[in-house]
Amino acid sequence: IVSSNSYSLSAQLREAGAEVKNLGIARDDPRSVRRLLEGARGCDVLITSAGVSVGEHDYMRHVLQEMGLEAAFWRVRMKPGSPVAFGRVKALGAIPWFGLPGNPVSSVVTFEVLVRPALLRMAGRSAVFHPTTQVRLSGEYPARPGLTHFLRARLDSESADRTTATLAGSQGSGILTSFVEADALVVVPETAPGAADGDILSAILLGGSPLHKVAGYP
Repeated sequence: IVSSNSYSLSAQLREAGAEVKNLGIARDDPRSVRRLLEGARGCDVLITSAGVSVGEHDYMRHVLQEMGLEAAFWRVRMKPGSPVAFGRVKALGAIPWFGLPGNPVSSVVTFEVLVRPALLRMAGRSAVFHPTTQVRLSGEYPARPGLTHFLRARLDSESADRTTATLAGSQGSGILTSFVEADALVVVPETAPGAADGDILSAILLGGSPLHKVAGYP
């Protein structure tokens, strides 16, 4: 699907209560990027997808710097979604800017973990984070230390006080089906050398989880 991120991010934004203005798809040209970014005038937040890495045609950083970007950070030690950025754009009224990765899963995961809480806080909400629970991992996942890994998983309640998490398919950053089938993101800490079968880990409950409403999150 061409620009699948436009559809997924628009759906996530509306679910978070935002009014979406789709600025369109920029060509691999600085002038095209600038022209579309100018369309964000009057908006409260600017969210872009792709163009924030180190590719030959990743012009987002250069164009935003010309527009007075005050960057707070440009990378995060997480997977998927390491090339994610945040700052304020002076030329657009100093509105917050979130630069999300272009890979589909990286985009939706960074939105859930980083962007959604910020938007809810801006909207005056007090409960801004997805609820979490402890789960027992079924299977194993080799992970390189130094990055916090967010694994797409399905949950199954073994008993009233124990929930099992099973990986929802391939964890590649371009495999959206595993996110669609997941109802939680299992967190492997950056200090851990992966996760073994039976490990007890924290899981972020997504909207599709039956435990989500029980935890009291809207």
